[in-house]
Amino acid sequence: MTNRLNGESRKKVIMTEALLEVRNLKVYYNTERGTVRAVDDISFNLPLGQNLALVGESGCGKTTVAKAILHLLADNASIRGGEIIFKGQRIDSLSEKEFDKLRWNEIAVISQSAMNALNPVYRVGDQIIEAIEAHQKIDRKSAREKVRRLFQWVGLAPERARDFPHQFSGGMKQRAIIAMSLALNPSLIIADEPTTALDVVMQDQVMEQIVHIQKESDSSILMISHDISVVTEVCQYFVVMYAGKVVEACTVENFHNMPCHPYSMGLLLAFPTLEGEARRLISISGFPPDLSRQIDGCIFYDRCPFRKTICQNETPPNVEVGPGHLAKCHFAHQAEQLRPVSQKEETWEPTMA
Repeated sequence: MTNRLNGESRKKVIMTEALLEVRNLKVYYNTERGTVRAVDDISFNLPLGQNLALVGESGCGKTTVAKAILHLLADNASIRGGEIIFKGQRIDSLSEKEFDKLRWNEIAVISQSAMNALNPVYRVGDQIIEAIEAHQKIDRKSAREKVRRLFQWVGLAPERARDFPHQFSGGMKQRAIIAMSLALNPSLIIADEPTTALDVVMQDQVMEQIVHIQKESDSSILMISHDISVVTEVCQYFVVMYAGKVVEACTVENFHNMPCHPYSMGLLLAFPTLEGEARRLISISGFPPDLSRQIDGCIFYDRCPFRKTICQNETPPNVEVGPGHLAKCHFAHQAEQLRPVSQKEETWEPTMA
């Protein structure tokens, strides 16, 4: 996956009013092991007309955030605190009937299982038409023409709308789902691991298409991924999640050039890039903590190569290391000295906490 940080596909970051605001959100699951704090007091803003990525390892709470926004939480999950505000309106407290007016019209989703989302016995175009007709008063001829335009927009031949899903490749199915998400011109598209099941070449093509769509439309994208190399070319902002919390929030450029949380430093070392010198990939040793137990101090303590006694005993504050750049670390202001050390493989070798 190429890194287009400095390419034309990257938008200039301009702070604007927030389209989506997540304030002190808490989402807990009731399980046999007890209460799992999957999302624990997180906050972030998505500026109007721009894109933001929630990044981090699998299981850190990214998809739970998306499901909370979309009113799609599992039966054993509930919002225990905080607010979700979309276009100035609080939406977490809306009834399902009220939220249905926003779903697809204002907020659309490309899910993790997008390639399996198409009904195998219906033509692909008819499935998109069905989604359009469910929310708009439109005649069938106009709906078909709209589907043809959508197919052209996402790089599919319009005549393929009459094909069945089994006649599409994986990448084509993904593009069809993207077309469906755009059908009603939503202001916000939530893309949850939209390229996970695709090969690297197809990932690149799909992400290029998303960049194109971003240039042509007024929508914003909340991208959810564990693969920072994929979302770098689409998003202007990164929110790094670990164990249900936001540990760093900044522009994509700051994340790549001056990460201030040890977890962010570790993530950068775990993914390849075509820029700079070739290097060996380095993994963060250990595993995320059990979120069904109370965690005192820093949630990254057990895996952090820079930990000290204060990290075990005291929860770190959100430190503002620059304009709009927050890091939840006791030593965020010492990040410039820590980064060169983090580049060494021996720094991340397993040690006893």
